[in-house]
Amino acid sequence: MTSPEHLAAVFVAMADVPARLAAMERSVANNTDKLESLRAALPPALVTITEAATAFKVSIPTMRRWVKRGEVPTVKIGNTVRVDMSRLHGTDREDIAEKVAKLRTP
Repeated sequence: MTSPEHLAAVFVAMADVPARLAAMERSVANNTDKLESLRAALPPALVTITEAATAFKVSIPTMRRWVKRGEVPTVKIGNTVRVDMSRLHGTDREDIAEKVAKLRTP
């Protein structure tokens, strides 16, 4: 059987449940708000060539050349081309070393 002390501890813990639940609900609401503000700040994954050029701070003809050469990932939707910003990544040290090695190889 259960001791009276054990029962008392269970009742005390149960009395604390509503306050803890309310705190958790506030935390979830706060995190949801933060997530939505981050999501709103992110650029859309598929953008026009003009928007991509603006984001990269290059001219539209330069962006079109990059698209034509396949230097930026694109998706064709109907007759339009969109730059897939979600598949872009920066150049890291390994990429640079690999490109230098290719340039130095006769």
